[in-house]
Amino acid sequence: MLHPKRPVPRFLLLSVLYAALALSMVLRARDSSATVLLDSSWPMYGHDVKHTFRSALLGPTDGHLLDPTPIGNACQGQAAVTSDGVFVFGCGSSTVAVRADGLLLWRTLLEEQASISGPALDTSGFLYVGSRDNQLWKKDLVTGDAACRTKALEQGDIKSSPTISVKFPDRVYVLDTNKFLYAMGTGETPGTCAPIWSVRLERGSVSSVSLADTSPGNGDAAGNLVVAAGKSVYLVDDGGVSGTVVASRRIGRIRGATPLVHPDTGNIYLGSMDHRLYALRPDLTDLFPPVDLGSRIYSSAALSADGTTIYVPTDRGRVYALDAATGAARAGFPYVSPSQKNRFKLAGYAPVVDGAGNIFFGGNDDHVRALAPDGSLVWDVQIGGRPAAATIVDGGLLVPSVDGDFMLHRFCPDPTGPPEAESVCGFTIDTTVP
Repeated sequence: MLHPKRPVPRFLLLSVLYAALALSMVLRARDSSATVLLDSSWPMYGHDVKHTFRSALLGPTDGHLLDPTPIGNACQGQAAVTSDGVFVFGCGSSTVAVRADGLLLWRTLLEEQASISGPALDTSGFLYVGSRDNQLWKKDLVTGDAACRTKALEQGDIKSSPTISVKFPDRVYVLDTNKFLYAMGTGETPGTCAPIWSVRLERGSVSSVSLADTSPGNGDAAGNLVVAAGKSVYLVDDGGVSGTVVASRRIGRIRGATPLVHPDTGNIYLGSMDHRLYALRPDLTDLFPPVDLGSRIYSSAALSADGTTIYVPTDRGRVYALDAATGAARAGFPYVSPSQKNRFKLAGYAPVVDGAGNIFFGGNDDHVRALAPDGSLVWDVQIGGRPAAATIVDGGLLVPSVDGDFMLHRFCPDPTGPPEAESVCGFTIDTTVP
């Protein structure tokens, strides 16, 4: 027997509707506060979570410099870039924001030096940066004001540049100088801006955390954390509430270099103080035997535009180019400066590579140079101090100075357009607005 359908009571329909609206609002609020890496031209140290130090954009074709911006303190970390043309970096005991036209927007204090920690930027308008005060800072990108800060559980400086998690959008990863890897919570309510878990390692580290894929080359960056500390490379699984070392491998001592994870193969490249460049498969076995480059390696490696070459600066001032599959030296390299007195001793330094395959780097001789993919010199300009790691923007290059003149140097074409819409360093800026 068929029964006639009864109408659904109005109050029940309204209850369901209100519940759906409430759930939608909660999800939107949660999504808006999620910590997700900003999709800008250069949102973090190393450009991306695999620390390739390469960009699809083209850098400057010559060494033309715009007027520098006085900063007044040592800037050792790499600058990050917002989507609307603000350059953010750590200098001395402050974080600093400079607009693309060179205007200093703000400078706000940390409680100690940022050292080599470079900011990571998220889609919700915040930056994350470490400091020698043992804290990870979360700051508002518009004002520079602190939103929260998370203290390491042990007494260890956070010189590591933060890496924003892809798997869990509520945390960033950092290393401290006292043997610990942290997943730091990024919420602003009590209890959420705090360490989520920590893993004890062999030694402290100033390197940054790279993110592998769940399957090499699939691009999800939701696999193991790749970490270098002491004389070991670690694979660490973030299980949500805890971190677990799932594999480790002994190599030479690490002092500043960050693991480069190849986006296509998952292979890992890392230089060490024993003069060797290590190339490891995703399971940490040797891809090819370690390559002796003749001097210590403080710098991170960079990946060529086509993914076939690894660029490695060494303490003795040479820039090597090695086949990413075999370790064989590329013709035209190593590059040696004309004075033969250049050095690469700054921990966490790295060359950067643009979409045409050009390589940009500085050194202890206060020069910034550009090489073509074949190793030939494109341009060479001296600035007023040792350059920190450069940042590529559209048609330009940003280089803070570690010492000397304490400036932000912008290698960009001369600005064009009216003051209300000035085109400079790849961005359109209303320069009439302070």
